Amino acid sequence: NDSVNRLSLERGLHPKFEQFLEQRVATNEDHDLLHLLIKPVQSISRYSLLLQEMIKHTSQDNLDFEDMCTALSTMSQIADEVNERKREAENLSIVMNIQSKLRGKFKPLVEPHRRFIR
Repeated sequence: NDSVNRLSLERGLHPKFEQFLEQRVATNEDHDLLHLLIKPVQSISRYSLLLQEMIKHTSQDNLDFEDMCTALSTMSQIADEVNERKREAENLSIVMNIQSKLRGKFKPLVEPHRRFIR
């Protein structure tokens, strides 16, 4: 998710921005910026669950049954892609965190081809 990556980048590069976000979280825990950024992503899994329930309670001879199965398959593919992007964003966040702790003349760690490996 580009917005989560960007948020992580800006937090690492701008301590005042990080402080501002921490103050916002302290005053309104349920509405921190990251929570608002991932909220649409969380809806995807809810749509899949809803489609599963609809299919479970729909007879196979119903005109919409095949379309619902297709929709569920598509939503599952989208959920897989979103989860992969989320893992990539978390990985980037770890690398950026490590980079922010390094002192001295180091080349930037954050590069598109680099991954954090545990």
